[in-house]
Amino acid sequence: MKLSKIILAAAVGSIVLSSCTNPKNAGKLKNESDSMSYAFGYNIGTSLAENMKQFPGGDSVVNKDIMIAGFINALEKDSTHAKMTADEAMKILQDYMQKQQLVKMKDEADAYQKAKVGNDKYMKNKAKEPGMVELKNEKSPNDPGVLLNVTTKGTGAAIKSTDFVYVNYVGKLTDGTVFDATTGKEPALFPVKGVIPGFSQALQQLSVGSKATIVIPSELAYGREAVGDGKVPANSILTFEVEILKTFPNEQAAMAFAKSQRSKAEAAPGAPGAPTGEPQR
Repeated sequence: MKLSKIILAAAVGSIVLSSCTNPKNAGKLKNESDSMSYAFGYNIGTSLAENMKQFPGGDSVVNKDIMIAGFINALEKDSTHAKMTADEAMKILQDYMQKQQLVKMKDEADAYQKAKVGNDKYMKNKAKEPGMVELKNEKSPNDPGVLLNVTTKGTGAAIKSTDFVYVNYVGKLTDGTVFDATTGKEPALFPVKGVIPGFSQALQQLSVGSKATIVIPSELAYGREAVGDGKVPANSILTFEVEILKTFPNEQAAMAFAKSQRSKAEAAPGAPGAPTGEPQR
């Protein structure tokens, strides 16, 4: 999170914390003003605790007693007890965050290099399976590209980059774990250019009525980023089983279709709702 947000939350929190001789014990709440003040402070504290979890290194690196002392020294402009000036405090925080960012970048790079060996081997073996065709990796020609196996060739319109598509799909990790799917729901409606690069590239090789297996190397999926609350770990190869149901030439046509589907759903109690999903971005 941004440094300014952390500092702002801390500054507001200090107003509440410094008002008590013992910040951990507010004593009896005697009137509406006391209750409002405590509620305000509790709300700020809850928010600050959540913000601190995003602090580089985690909230465990923060000594809360010393942090509170810093709040009070700054709020009361107590130069006698203050350990540093405002400018010095800002520089220390900026230096710390820059250092942690470098550590994070190195850890991600190391994890990527370690995963790449296994990922490249997996893609190479997958490419040998019957029916698999490797698409050109336009991002990095020397690395594996998307693998596509068209199991049912559609007879409808070819998909263009500007289209919206209406599809059924199941997304899996290499161990078979399903991380996203339309199974048991309405098909997904989304723009071809609005999803991960490898999925978008593969869609443009298909036509309405097609069924296909798409294997996407991590670099053309989410790369070094973990997504979906960890459902898709960093450096993950993704496999999609996809069925193309319809295409629409623009957003207006797609939204008109979605509206008609919603109307049908509302007219039939218990029926699935309008299409809303799409492969995770």
